[in-house]
Amino acid sequence: MVQILLNHKATVAAAEPQLWSTWLAGLPCQQDEQEGQRNNKILLTLMQQQHPHVVGEGGQNAPRLLTLLADAYKTDMCEAETSAAIAQMLLGMDEARLQQCAGALTEKQQKKLLRIRREAQTFAATA
Repeated sequence: MVQILLNHKATVAAAEPQLWSTWLAGLPCQQDEQEGQRNNKILLTLMQQQHPHVVGEGGQNAPRLLTLLADAYKTDMCEAETSAAIAQMLLGMDEARLQQCAGALTEKQQKKLLRIRREAQTFAATA
């Protein structure tokens, strides 16, 4: 579905917001490793680009998006380069914005985000 949304905008223009919402609601992909990797890479790119239909108004979808990416981090559903990019994105996020998003997450999810960010900081310090 995301490929249609990305490559055939004119065709789906009338239903675009609803289709983006449907794609997001279908995440995470847990059965097909290749599709999961592809979806997580695309999700990360769209989040970095602040795609309005993905991030939502005022970033309302950011907590869920961060959860999806954190859950995929360093799993079979995420290529190594995507995991590294997730860590770099978290490292580059404004601390206040990250705290704001984390406030909507469970304690376990918050801890995972902080662990990923610490790993990125450690890697950056040693590089």
